[in-house]
Order: sequence, then structure tokens, then C-alpha cells
Amino acid sequence: MDLDNRHLEEKYTQKPLLQVGPQLRALNLQVASIVHSSIQPLHMLSLLKDMEKKFGAESKPWAQFTINKGFSALEKLLKDFAATYASGNVSADVFLVADIEQSVERFGVDMSKFPTLSRLYETYKALPEFQASSHQRQHHSQPSTT
Repeated sequence: MDLDNRHLEEKYTQKPLLQVGPQLRALNLQVASIVHSSIQPLHMLSLLKDMEKKFGAESKPWAQFTINKGFSALEKLLKDFAATYASGNVSADVFLVADIEQSVERFGVDMSKFPTLSRLYETYKALPEFQASSHQRQHHSQPSTT
């Protein structure tokens, strides 16, 4: 766990990011690892621009393939654990919510292949916290030209 997460764990002890039990803690760390290493990098605009320059239109199908591979792994991992949230509370969901949203919107990933992740995503979309933090509701400042 990195320093930012440790800080959050210590400051907000009433809602820990990781569960106490070793099985659920390991599950959450696996989810975070899959998202962080195989899905999230594809949402970085600088990487996408570089891919489009080098590979043109071929970059989108490659990104869809890679995201589908990551979502397949997550679907298998979570299908027996997921309740209202991925692992019983919101810890793994912190890693999933934005990446599912971006994968659907930016790459047109078909979530019908992933029933567990689709159900979780519908749960996220109903949360006021998700609605407030959605990228569409964020104010993007324009870089200064001076």
C-alpha cells in the first residue's frame, strides 16, 4: 500500500480502504493491481495520443482487447465475492468505478460480457458520491497561454 493510502487509512479510521480479514484484503489488492497495471494506463490521454500517432485507428481495438482481458480477470475474481459492492464494502470499488466508466465511454467496451461488473457499475451510478465525482461534472481549467 502506498503512502497516500496509508495516510487515508490512518486519518479516516471509521471507513478503512482495506478489510481486516486477509482473504478480503488480498482480494482488494488483486483488484487494485489488475486495474492499476492493465486497465488504468489506457485511460491516460498522453498515452492514447501517442498510440494514435503510432498506430492510428488500430489503437482503439487494441485498447478494447486489453481492457476486455482485464475485465475478464476481474469478473472471474469477483463473481463469488461481489454483493452490493465488489468485496462487501467499497474498497475495491474505488479502483473500479472510474475505469469502468471510462472504458464504456471512451472505448465502447460492451459490459454485457461482464455481468458482475455491470451490476456493480449500476450500483455505482446510483451513488451521490459517484454522480458528484463523475468527470462530466468536473470543471476543467484551461491552461494559461501566457
